[in-house]
Amino acid sequence: MDARCLKALFRCAIRQFITKSHKVAIRLRLQSFMFNAPHDTPAQR
Repeated sequence: MDARCLKALFRCAIRQFITKSHKVAIRLRLQSFMFNAPHDTPAQR
């Protein structure tokens, strides 16, 4: 393995980790927003 391939793999892994944690954060924020939202607000979905 050369350095370029290893760097690309590392960057891909970092990007996957960031997107996964971002999705989890979005899901948690959505759940808290749905839980804390007043009942008269229309649902987004």
